[in-house]
Amino acid sequence: MFKRLNNIIAFLFWKPVYEHSSLLKYYHKKLKPFEHLTPQFEDSIINKSFKEDNQKWFHNEYLYEISDCLIEPSHRICINGLRTLIFESMSNTNERPSLRNYILFLLSVKKTINVSEVIQFDGASASNYFHFFSDIINKIWLLDKFNIDESIPIIISRKTFESTYFNYLYHKYDLKKRTWVLQGENTWIKARKLLIVKAFPYEKSYFEKTVKLVKPVMEKSNNRIFITRSAKIGRNILNMSEIEKVLNKYDFIITDTENMSFEKQMKTFASAELVIGIHGASITNLIFSDWERVKFIEIMPANCIACKYYWLSETLGIRYDIIRGSDLNKHNSFSVSPVLLEKALLKLLKN
Repeated sequence: MFKRLNNIIAFLFWKPVYEHSSLLKYYHKKLKPFEHLTPQFEDSIINKSFKEDNQKWFHNEYLYEISDCLIEPSHRICINGLRTLIFESMSNTNERPSLRNYILFLLSVKKTINVSEVIQFDGASASNYFHFFSDIINKIWLLDKFNIDESIPIIISRKTFESTYFNYLYHKYDLKKRTWVLQGENTWIKARKLLIVKAFPYEKSYFEKTVKLVKPVMEKSNNRIFITRSAKIGRNILNMSEIEKVLNKYDFIITDTENMSFEKQMKTFASAELVIGIHGASITNLIFSDWERVKFIEIMPANCIACKYYWLSETLGIRYDIIRGSDLNKHNSFSVSPVLLEKALLKLLKN
């Protein structure tokens, strides 16, 4: 109740502004990369949903500069003036900075770092495994593409910096040549100049650059893997015993990536020729598979239809199919037809 009230007050106080007059635009490209696609799956409901998303959503890529701004610590959103949020700096437009923390900052209770020039890197979405690889790390490739001075420091949250996946890439790629400003959860940053960066989330050349970093660990074989989810995590399959009969028939290895190291996840997907998985962040590891060889079947609850792995598969050229299960129940579980699963599996095996 108290948290909800805080959120309501924050939404009333903050004013996001799109294309603020103080923004200096270096580059901005806007497009609908999937609007030409017409889904042709067995399920008409999936086709309708995916087609609507293909035609609805714009994808943006840009570089903006703004002077004399404040970067708050919860989402790395740029504040201009007293209560204006720079829309282009928001990774999630449904989130707002903590008003309580902002008041404490104004009262000089919160720690402040003053910098002359910095680059915005991560936001609230960086803690999501999928969005890190589709939205965040791609910013490095965009900075390289435009030859942005490597001496300009980059703001990163301590949480992202200490994550296993960023840490792995940090040591694989020469990110140490850049200066990283770690922003703690109570640290505010005043910048005389901020570069706001957003990269296309579904850009094949960016994924190729990311994969290139980890190529030495890729060992291909002919594994067939099923990516499951536990009841603790949710979105798990209720009738798993029925599904296991189909999986065993076709020699699948049932795998849960929940406690798997980042490197082990990459190796698991790199070795796969066929992947079946419940919709979830672990499917992101498809980017480390052999795109030309792997085939993927996504299993999705009927009331949780999302197109991001369909889009990812289209971007990478991965052969993709989808099965819609029942609605998620109150325990965040759902059922899947073993008949539909085997039908989809046989279809991919023939093609």
